[in-house]
This record gives sequence, structure tokens and C-alpha cells, in this order.
Amino acid sequence: MNGAAISDDLIFDAESTLIKKDPLRLVEKGFLKIKTKDHGLIPLIPNTPQRRFLKLFKRLRKENKPIRIVILKCRQWGGTTITDAIEYSLSSQQENVNAMIIADDIKGANYILEMGKLLQSELEKDYPHLATPVKRSNRLELAFRDSKSWIFIDSAENKDAGQKYTLQYLHCSEVSKFPHPEELFTGLLPAVSKAPGSFVVFESTANGIGDYFYKVVKQAERQDGDWALFFVPWMEHDEYTRPFQDDEEYHALIDTLNDEEKNLLKISYETIDGPKRVTLEQLNWRRWIIKNEFHGDLDKFHEMYPSSVDEAFLVSGRPRFNIKVLAKMRTTAKAPIKRGYLTADNSESIRDCDLTWEDNPKGYIKIWQKPIPERRYVLGGDVAEGKIQIEGKKDPDFSCLQVLDRRTLEQVATWHGRIDPDLLGIEAIKLARYYNNAFVGIERNNHGLTTITRIKNENYWTVHQVTVYDEINDREVKQLGWTTSTKTKPLMIDDLAKLIREYLTKINDVDTIQECMTYVIEEDGKTNAQPGCFDDRVIAYAIAFQMTKSFYDMPDRKEPPEDQYGTFEYYKKQIDEEMRKPVIV
Repeated sequence: MNGAAISDDLIFDAESTLIKKDPLRLVEKGFLKIKTKDHGLIPLIPNTPQRRFLKLFKRLRKENKPIRIVILKCRQWGGTTITDAIEYSLSSQQENVNAMIIADDIKGANYILEMGKLLQSELEKDYPHLATPVKRSNRLELAFRDSKSWIFIDSAENKDAGQKYTLQYLHCSEVSKFPHPEELFTGLLPAVSKAPGSFVVFESTANGIGDYFYKVVKQAERQDGDWALFFVPWMEHDEYTRPFQDDEEYHALIDTLNDEEKNLLKISYETIDGPKRVTLEQLNWRRWIIKNEFHGDLDKFHEMYPSSVDEAFLVSGRPRFNIKVLAKMRTTAKAPIKRGYLTADNSESIRDCDLTWEDNPKGYIKIWQKPIPERRYVLGGDVAEGKIQIEGKKDPDFSCLQVLDRRTLEQVATWHGRIDPDLLGIEAIKLARYYNNAFVGIERNNHGLTTITRIKNENYWTVHQVTVYDEINDREVKQLGWTTSTKTKPLMIDDLAKLIREYLTKINDVDTIQECMTYVIEEDGKTNAQPGCFDDRVIAYAIAFQMTKSFYDMPDRKEPPEDQYGTFEYYKKQIDEEMRKPVIV
């Protein structure tokens, strides 16, 4: 009996030594327990994507450098669970660790902390020799007595979260829903140790193109820096399969496969066990989910269960414009034929001066199509509001001019940069003159009035104007410029949405397409750029189209009928000329 007890002690000591040496054994060997969906408790046995994530985490750990991972999630594969288990294991088994959990709200953070507390309490019951004693356990923290380590939580709603600490581990959940991510992480990430083995894990579902989380994901996808991207397509999850109930159900699926399902059957996706292909049973599960959980809404399935990184972002968020159409436009967008500046000679009037093109790879003007003689063009302009840059916020706004071909509605040129409002007026005149004295519409809101005044003072009069009533002088007056108001903005944005949806315009500039992708509908129904993004190109483009309603097109100059091959007049002219030739005897 005594020998058995000694033997157990030796086993426990050996086990404890192994865990201290490699705390991740707690996760890999099934020592930890988690709740099931039916309120039961089971050992945490990593599923297929969780095993792949563990492999990535261990590989980065062996590289002896700081670990930075961004997880783009599909639903219910256990990304939050496996990250929490890793953070708990490393924090509880090592000394002097400060670990932090931040979620989009305090309830979310507390939920993850409660998962960690459950791991601790169940480990104390099942394997007390492996559990580090707890010093404090409350709704905001889990502190370990002997190791002097702790895990604490905060909400992303607190812009200063974690900044006063030195952190070794940071787990951020649902980053795409953080209200002020740029400001938060500007102060928080420097607080995380850069020592080998320290880690930051971002995990979130997608919430539209262009936000902070999207930028981190795309940077990691490009392998631009040390961030590693971990994405789980829905078909990798072991549970996402549904056996056929009978032969009838099987043949019903086979006989009704659509193009998307046929393409999915051709996909080979990577797993920890090697490449695999989508099965009919997985497609059967997919159809069942679309029908019974999303009531036939395929886009909702793509959002919750994406099969690719791009798909996750293309169908998420609340974009105002058709993202699928914009994605197609992005594939056909082309580089400008030239980029640079328009410079003027020393004439007193910018309206009458000679213009010279100057190539410059960093120039404010991009040109996709040179002006066609006699063709009419329109120019729309959005003037920066003049706000100063605030530390941790996005850069100050830009000013933008967009030029459209009046007949084809193709984008032929852009001007984009930062400049004083009055000087933007000069740039607008130069670009308008270059495009056959284009019809100009500049937003007169805020600093736009300064731009319009400069255009007026330079005597350029091919400008949008409306008749308004002057109450003070009791008369009608002409007002230059486009006014964006609560009445006109929905109209111009709705018109642009139709142009894009029905392919009535051709956007050549990939930056303009990107801004359209990040232009969203807010909770109050208003439309604006997604936080952290810009919309100056969008507004300028929308104004440019409004100018087409005021500036009518005219047909290109044609040769007279007698000079157009194939007409009656052409042949009559040929005959007359032959008749007039002298007869040679």
C-alpha cells in the first residue's frame, strides 16, 4: 500500500514537472474540461482546426520570437476556447505573468474569464497536483497565489484598457466590433512584452471591409510583418457534416447541385491531417443550415460560415453599395496611363494660361483616359473639412476631384491629396480646362465655399449653380456649388448605388472602389465611411454624377454625309467628281 502511494507520488511529481516545463500539455493531453452545448462537462480534446491552431502556436513559440496571430473565425469551431485554454495554461503554470482578456464589451470579457475559472476549478478536482492555488477569483480577475501570475479583463469600450501594465499575454475577442480600435491599440500594443514567447491573439468574425480588423487580417495575409493569419473555412470543422437520411435525399442533392456547390466539390483545403476535399455529406449539412437556420439567406451563411477570407468580408457589415459588383470592378480596375501634375505658365489668369503636364509617380492627378476632342466631361469635388490630426486617430481628411466622361460615365481622372481650399480651386480649374472645360460641381459645405470663391474669382464659369431665395434682400440669386444636405445626400448616394449595382459606370481607380466598399449604413440609417476609413472619393464621385444631370452631352463631331463612306451622298460625290474629270482622247 505504501509502495503504491509512493509510486503515485512519483507519477504526480513527474507529471507536474512535465506540465511546468511545457504548460501546453494541459491543452494537448486532455487535462482540461469545458462545457458542452447541453450543459455537460467533457475533456477538452482539440478538434481538427484547434489542433492546427495549436501546431501554429507551438511553431511560432519555437521560433523564439514574439507571437502575433489574428484569427478570422467561422462560427463554433472553438477559436475563443482554444485561445483561452492556452492563455490559462501558460499563465497558471508560469511565474510573474500578466495576462489580459479584452472583448468588445465587459460581458464578453467576463464570459471568457469564466471559461478560465472553469478550467481551474475542474483541474483542481481531477488533477489537484497540476492546479496552481488561486489567490483571488472574482468577476474581473483570476490571480494565482504561488506563481504571482494573474489573468484580468477589460472592455474595449475603455480606450485606456491595459495601458498601465506590462503584459506578457493578450487575448482580444471580437476585434471587429471594438468601438475605437486604432486609439485603443495605439496605447495597448506597446504595453505587451516583445520577449520571445509573449503573445497577442486577435480573434473575430468579419464585420465588413476596411475596418481595423480587416487591415490586420489583410496585412497578415500578405505576410507583411510578423502577424500570422489563421483562418478556418467552414468545411474544416469536424461537426459540419450531415449524413443522408435515405437514398432519396442523396439523389435529390445530386440532381439539384448548383454552380456554387459544384465549385465547392472541386475545392481542396488544408487541414492538419493534409489536404481534403468537400464531401456530399458536407454539402448536405450546408443546405440544411441555409434552409433551417438562415431561411434561405445564402449571404448570411457566407457571413457566418465563410469558405475563404475574401468571402468572409464581402458579405459582412452593412455596406451601402453592392460589394459583389465592386469586387468584380476591382478585378478589372487598371493602373492609370499617367500620373503627375498639371502646371501653369506665368500668365495672370489661370483660365487663360498654358498648361503643361509633368510626370510624377507621387503626383496628385491620375489619368486613365486622355480628353477626347469635342467630348464633354464633368468634375465633382469634395473639399477636406480642415480638421487637425489627433494622436491615435486616422489621418486628416483629403480633398478629392473626380472626372467622368459625360457620355459613358467612365471615370477618366482623379485628383487626390491635401491642399489649402483656395488652392484646390486652382487645381480644379486646371483639371477642368484639361478636360475640354469640364462642368464643375464642388461641394460648398464648410471649406468648399472657399474653393468655389477662388474658382469664381478666376472667372471660370462652367460651374454648377442653383437659384435660391435670398430672404434678406427678398430676391432670387444664383448660388454656386453643390450643397450636400439631409435632402440631397440620400439622393446622390442612392444614384451612385444604382450606377454601381447596374454597371452603369466604370470605376478605374482601385482606391475609389476600396472607399466604396467601406462606405456603410450606420445604425441611424445615415451613410458614412466606416470608422477609420475615408469617403472623399465616394462623395466626389457622387457629386460628379449629379453634374451629368445639369450638363448635357452632345454627339461627337461627325464628317459631313458626303465624306462618310457608305452613304448616298458619298457615292453621289464620287460620281460627280468622275463626271467633272476631262475626257482624255
